[in-house]
Amino acid sequence: MNDTQDTTNEFATLENLMAAMYRSVSGPERGLDNELQRLVFAPDARLTRTGKNDDGSVWRQDMNLDEYEADTREFLAATDFYEIETAQQVMYSAPFAYLLSEYVAKANPAADEVILEGVNSVQCLFDGARWWVTQLTWNHRVSR
Repeated sequence: MNDTQDTTNEFATLENLMAAMYRSVSGPERGLDNELQRLVFAPDARLTRTGKNDDGSVWRQDMNLDEYEADTREFLAATDFYEIETAQQVMYSAPFAYLLSEYVAKANPAADEVILEGVNSVQCLFDGARWWVTQLTWNHRVSR
């Protein structure tokens, strides 16, 4: 895994990596921070969105980073959207870590109203110098 910028210090801890992952999809109407995402995610990372249909059957959408960016570009470009981590569980087994990260999404980070909530399942790899996200699977549900 090659990174073109010196990100060793920035992503030397899982805490910094996860904070950057959430920052990369958060902000006022503007879309993704594609540059930051490409520093957080391994070049061959997989992203999987999951959900349930009205009949209760489960669906999934598997994407690479390019497909994810294309899939979310329009929504995030037109929406104030802030994902905020609310809880985290970590399991280490060198050189990787597995995280369950609960989150809420809001139109404004200071707002009380939650528009989405869910869980991110994140697999990370430490390459000897820094952490990378190699797999992200999430589910979300609309808050009522």
